[in-house]
Amino acid sequence: MNQPTSAVPLNYPVKIVSDLHYRIMGGRLRRPEDLVPIFSGFKTIILNGDSVEQHLYGTSRANRHKEEMESAARNVGSKLIFLRGNHDPEIGSAKLRFAVGKRTVRVAHGDFGLIQLSLSPHHTLGDLSCICGIPSNFQILPGYWRQVRMALDSMQENEIFILGHTHQPSLTRSGSKVVVNLGAHMRGFANAWVEIEREHGEIVLCAKSRSIL
Repeated sequence: MNQPTSAVPLNYPVKIVSDLHYRIMGGRLRRPEDLVPIFSGFKTIILNGDSVEQHLYGTSRANRHKEEMESAARNVGSKLIFLRGNHDPEIGSAKLRFAVGKRTVRVAHGDFGLIQLSLSPHHTLGDLSCICGIPSNFQILPGYWRQVRMALDSMQENEIFILGHTHQPSLTRSGSKVVVNLGAHMRGFANAWVEIEREHGEIVLCAKSRSIL
């Protein structure tokens, strides 16, 4: 089967981040200069939803914030690809797929129509490994586990699904399927990111440590 490829040109190295929540009150990223350490060193930055606050500030102001982000990226030689999230539902595409070697990378915010906010937990957690230092007895929304399970159920073999939305960084492996959540750049939450150095190179998840996916 042919691997799907992105209709958007990807210049390497590529970085994938999620849930920047740029300029939200109380957030970490309040000014364009706050974005520079995130964007520097990469030709393409894929922003996996909730990048700006369209639902909080309105479309016009959100677009101005988007332009600030794009300007900050240009200043360090990067290009941004926006995917939409529940906070910015009209900014960017819903998802992105591209091939890295013989594997498929799928990127989507992962709100799944907000179904993951159901109060009914999914108890089949597989071999989930949290990478964000959360104690094993820490209680989080059961919807988070639903997101992982729903992602696995929708995947094909040799696919990596990169999510955001729940603000909980994680790495889950199930055979040749890999589900990653990149957390959030919000105070009180941890964040991770994915780096891809070249088109046929390694796919690396970066958090407190580096994991080859």
